Amino acid sequence: MWELLWLIILHIKLMKNIEKLYKLEVIKNRIDVLDYIKKYYDSEVFFGYCQGCNLFSKLWSCPPYNFSTKDYILNYKYLHVFGTKVFISKDNFQNDKHNKDILEILNYVRRNQEKELLEFEHIYKDSISLNAGSCLLCKTCTRLNGNVCIHKDKMRYSLESLGCDVQKTALELLGIEIKWSKDGKILEYYTLVSGFLTNKNLDINLKGQ
Repeated sequence: MWELLWLIILHIKLMKNIEKLYKLEVIKNRIDVLDYIKKYYDSEVFFGYCQGCNLFSKLWSCPPYNFSTKDYILNYKYLHVFGTKVFISKDNFQNDKHNKDILEILNYVRRNQEKELLEFEHIYKDSISLNAGSCLLCKTCTRLNGNVCIHKDKMRYSLESLGCDVQKTALELLGIEIKWSKDGKILEYYTLVSGFLTNKNLDINLKGQ
């Protein structure tokens, strides 16, 4: 009980200064959509993986869909890919007891980046952003009750949810090896991969702070 109370107190103290708990490195690249589809799109394989996820069919940002994800991507000419390496302060986090805190940090970074990407959509017309994971907007998605999304203006899909190989994308286009936690140890870095589809060849920088 005392250990749990200590963890709660530590969590509150840490999250008050959340921006001091991590550092970011953002790497970007741009690729023609036709080339990307040829090399990194395989909906049959990745929708199969999605079916093993507990969010499958429960969020509007996740499969299955009533539209062609390939056509969705092909509506645009260029894909701007952003890989964010999130370095967590090991002075504050040593093991998997802090998994929830680390997830909160990653979601904090994600929300900042998603806000920035939505702002890009207003600046660069005929574009759409792709988030680094499933939707974070609602605590409970309306899809569970068979109702339409209440945030259609903000809800965005991710590359993996559209049937793309994010691990291969990160490695080959960004030079980032996506790492997975083993033995309860804090990773060297955590990876977020987001995207921005456009019909113009742009030079875009994602800050994400």
